[in-house]
Amino acid sequence: MAKNKIKSSFFEKLSLENITSSIGIIDLYFDDNKKKDIIDRLPILDIEYVKVSIEYKKINKTDIDALYKIKLKGSQECIITLEPIDFFLKKNFKMSFIDSDKIDVKKLDDEFIEPIINKNVNFGEIALQMLSLYINPYPRSKGKNVELDKMINDSNKSISNNNAFEVLNKMKK
Repeated sequence: MAKNKIKSSFFEKLSLENITSSIGIIDLYFDDNKKKDIIDRLPILDIEYVKVSIEYKKINKTDIDALYKIKLKGSQECIITLEPIDFFLKKNFKMSFIDSDKIDVKKLDDEFIEPIINKNVNFGEIALQMLSLYINPYPRSKGKNVELDKMINDSNKSISNNNAFEVLNKMKK
């Protein structure tokens, strides 16, 4: 059986009525004018390449199991040098979408279950939220750990010289 293919924008809610096949693939895309919106939501400087493919299986008319496959290539800012650093991220995760009428949204504690509200699903929003968790929030350029250690040691030396008890001890002598 051939899988149904659906293209959807990162920022578009997809109606369950448009998901007609019991299994298929949803490919998320964004226009260049929306690229900035994605960059603003993530700790990155630029996106060179992004691919989000979602293999879905409808459990019934309102519930969906989905396997997200995400690839992202871009650049971030080194927290030490503030220089751009290239990165590549490849992650897969499963998500279940369940009709909000079937679950108590206030007691929802499984992070891999998402309620379907008004028969619409925002697959892109889930991808962006998960990307924000997967992307390194404190990127460092390779070989810059030594510089960081030196900066920490230098700052510790200056702190000990300004220690009030050390100053008082020197005054006694």
